[in-house]
Amino acid sequence: MPFGGEHGPIYDSGDMVAGLDAFHDRADVDGIREQVLRRRQQGELVGLGTAFAMEHSGNGKHESVVATLDHDGVVTLGTGAAEVGQGVIDTVLRVAADRVGIATSALRVVAGDSRGHREGRGTFGSRTTIFVGSAVADAGGRLRSEAIRRAADKLGVPTAQIVVGPQTLRGGTGEVAWKDLAPIHVEGVHEMADATWGFGAYLAVVAVDPVSAVPAVERLSVAYDCGVAIDPDNVHRQLVGGAVHGLGGALHEELAYAPDGQPLATTLMDYAIPTSAEVPDVEAFVLELEPASGNPLGVKGAGEAGVIGGRCRRRQRGRRCTRPPGRHLVPARAPPEVFRAFDTTALDRQEIP
Repeated sequence: MPFGGEHGPIYDSGDMVAGLDAFHDRADVDGIREQVLRRRQQGELVGLGTAFAMEHSGNGKHESVVATLDHDGVVTLGTGAAEVGQGVIDTVLRVAADRVGIATSALRVVAGDSRGHREGRGTFGSRTTIFVGSAVADAGGRLRSEAIRRAADKLGVPTAQIVVGPQTLRGGTGEVAWKDLAPIHVEGVHEMADATWGFGAYLAVVAVDPVSAVPAVERLSVAYDCGVAIDPDNVHRQLVGGAVHGLGGALHEELAYAPDGQPLATTLMDYAIPTSAEVPDVEAFVLELEPASGNPLGVKGAGEAGVIGGRCRRRQRGRRCTRPPGRHLVPARAPPEVFRAFDTTALDRQEIP
């Protein structure tokens, strides 16, 4: 790495072999495979599906963040990114506290409010931490540098002697509070021409009831290399939520229409999203194998990572669950097709679309 270019994307960073090895060991793939094989030998309709996926993130080319130190000693960060539950506020606070050196309690984030920033590209495509986080890092560095310069002037010492603390800046025998350096107003920017690429590995174990044809997802695992995890717990939660989302799209959710085009899935009784009754405990492994090269934080987008493997996992595990000895059976996409797949006449057709 990097790899590619000219006529295709540039894969900027990553160690896929190390990622697969880590997933293989932590998810105990060999042990699961042996268990599934024993159950199949006993006549159970159970299958193990695995998948591997690359995911690009960080589109949008440009992002800016405004940082302002006010007379109350609070640094306000304005961003065009929206908090929609993905944890952008916490991420901004973590990056800003690290780059500025001020206490987190003295930071405030204004997100999605055009009065608080000059411009921004928004939240989409797993780009927020890459672009907004990097712009925050730039703004934080600029604000810190200006604060050090002003503190040195006030204390009459060289900038190299200034020690930045969460409450005050010290130099020589004196110190100055952050609020006494206000106002400071800076803008941070991050620009990136090419997307960054993360990769993930996925595993599912599914059993199918031979009478009702109802599938039961017994195990669901995902591992994803996010470069550097600013907030590992948050990345873990996003991987879990994404895996459940992928499960829903693979086995439960369908936009059905009547022959005349009338939509049939008009309520959540018809459009069946997965509930806790259908979802197993999801194993999610946050991998930090190699920092991304295209941004100063080394991060890769993880907001969509958990969901990607859902469909290809389903096709593999469904095929392995329902394939009778000597027959190849493509897994069905909806409950009626599952029932047809178990029909003797249908089984004689080798493949079911």
